[in-house]
Amino acid sequence: MTEATIFPLDHYLVLRNSPLPFPRLSAALHSIKIFAAAPSAHATPKGPLNRRKRATQQRLQELRLYVQQHGNADVPYDYPGGLGQWTTSQRHRWRRGLLPIETFRALSSLDFAYDSYDARWKARFQQLAAFHSRHGHCRVPFNDPEIPPGLYAWLLVQRQRRRQGRLEDARKRRLDGLGFDWEPKKGVSSVIQTMSVQAAFPGVVENVTALQGFEETTVLSSNNAWMLQSGYMVFFMQVGFAMLCAGSVRAKNAKNIILLNILDACLGSICWWATGYAFAYGDPDDPTNVNKFIGNRNFFLRDLNNDALAFWFFQFTFAATAATIVSGAVAERCKFQAYLMYEMMLVLFVYPTMAHWVWSGNGWATAFTDKANLLFGTGVYDFAGDGPVHMIGGFASLAAAYILGPRIGRFDANGKAVDMPGHNASLTLLGVFFLWFGWYGFNPGSTLAIYDASNLAALVAINTTLGAATGALSCLAVNCITTYASTGVVVYDLLMVGNGALGGLVSVTGGCGFYRPWAAFITGIIGGAVYFGSSKLILHVMKVDDPLDAIAVHAFCGMWGMIATAAFADPNVVTQAAGFLEDEDGSEIQRNYGFILGGGGSLLAAHLVYILAIVGWSMGLMTPFFFILKKLGQFRVAPEVEAAGLDVSHHGGSAYPHDPETARAKGSDVTLTPEMIDRKIEEALARAKMPLV
Repeated sequence: MTEATIFPLDHYLVLRNSPLPFPRLSAALHSIKIFAAAPSAHATPKGPLNRRKRATQQRLQELRLYVQQHGNADVPYDYPGGLGQWTTSQRHRWRRGLLPIETFRALSSLDFAYDSYDARWKARFQQLAAFHSRHGHCRVPFNDPEIPPGLYAWLLVQRQRRRQGRLEDARKRRLDGLGFDWEPKKGVSSVIQTMSVQAAFPGVVENVTALQGFEETTVLSSNNAWMLQSGYMVFFMQVGFAMLCAGSVRAKNAKNIILLNILDACLGSICWWATGYAFAYGDPDDPTNVNKFIGNRNFFLRDLNNDALAFWFFQFTFAATAATIVSGAVAERCKFQAYLMYEMMLVLFVYPTMAHWVWSGNGWATAFTDKANLLFGTGVYDFAGDGPVHMIGGFASLAAAYILGPRIGRFDANGKAVDMPGHNASLTLLGVFFLWFGWYGFNPGSTLAIYDASNLAALVAINTTLGAATGALSCLAVNCITTYASTGVVVYDLLMVGNGALGGLVSVTGGCGFYRPWAAFITGIIGGAVYFGSSKLILHVMKVDDPLDAIAVHAFCGMWGMIATAAFADPNVVTQAAGFLEDEDGSEIQRNYGFILGGGGSLLAAHLVYILAIVGWSMGLMTPFFFILKKLGQFRVAPEVEAAGLDVSHHGGSAYPHDPETARAKGSDVTLTPEMIDRKIEEALARAKMPLV
């Protein structure tokens, strides 16, 4: 193998597990070690070449002629004849792990630059080699005007990457071949060096700034920082869920529901570390043994590339979010140990498998693979998790709430629902605002990169905002109309507004990176109405007791969100988020888009199959799981425990020190509750025929 082929091959292997600036493509690159070790074992069978291979060979011949004429393979994108577009397409395929080994070797033999960093690195190395030939060493001076601008800064970057273990072996060997000194100034702070370089080259000299020397490290660091910051915000959504749940239940169960939310994060992180990430994104080394159903490597973070650690953390926060959805549906009556067992099952296996289907790059529903392997020729567009997060949590909630049964007193003898309001509307709305804030990490953070993706992230943030706002207003309007029609009085329901906002947020989660703001506006409006209608359906028709309306918010609005994406996906935004799709002849073609915009029904068909798969997977696994717990007597607390409240029975007393229930649990003689006192006052005023002010 020549020097020209060594670097691209090593770079290919190093980047195999690195996150890409496309939604959930960090695991899409495959290793080609087996091809390098035994190329003959994977040679193309003899026989007539198909149309795509003939087109590839023709393009390779054109590229060879270009190299002979220009001395390099850096073809401009607008080069006549489409050669530049073809080479750009090969780079896209290489980044996704889809470039055939024969094409990879042919391009490498021409010293083809697989990414812009590769080309810049080679240019800098040539500058260093020229300096070495003139001076006999690589000790480039700091501010010598005869030195190419940015070369000194580039050398600092190479030393930094070597210290961090992120410098490719092929690049290190080439630098060692020049006698490069890796530790020339051990007493000088690298931070001071960096500041000095920036100060020395403040302007642009021949279109090269000093900061370009730091670009490769800056890009990776900024993207990782973006993912980490977004992950922190998504993790903060656990606070929102805790406040939402605490305010929506009765005071006697506040401690219990908050504790469940805390344990979601604790137990979820361990389960994600053990098997969750591996099943979701742990693709095999052997590209011929890819599993479209589930991943099978990186258990306990073993062999995970360091550049993927930020991606691991970001994905953990999604798994924890999916798991915590069920806590609201089983509130006030579920056994503590039963919830912990559910949490483990969801994060260890149920959620990761679903994430692998659509986000790993190898799953059967992914949109980021060869056209021939795409579901209905398009794949599924789920930008931030309408399916793996919200629908999986929502339908697991439906299975749990149905099998667990309603709370004592939720329905009267005639089956009519009896109101059981939460004890603190202020906490509930505080939770809504915390969740809304966290959604700005959930959705925009799903770009997985901020470098060259800031415009897309901004669009996603706008769509997220419009979805929440219109969902809240839509739900408020529908509630006002229905209450006026039934009672003659307009009721401005605070909790309906809060849940309407959450329904709007869920509705735009799947498509926020694929359509325009006008579509988010419509999606949010319909999402608020979908929440309102499904909430009434679940309670009054299905007779399922869901204290937080988790099923309506996450399952039903999640389904609507996937349909909305299939309807409104914009071709230009889809290209911005996912890139072009490569056709069989190697040319780039437009990906499928929404049927309302003329994109046909393929995307809708893929999404409908996806919805059915999620419902079948979540209900098919969780229903028997909860049913077994019920049969074993390990699912629901005893009636007397439920009546007394889980806080007093299992958590040492009420969450509120002034609550008389706490005093009675500790042996006090206090027997009256604030509710009882209020009721006595109302009765006395009624007897006196005095209005209650």
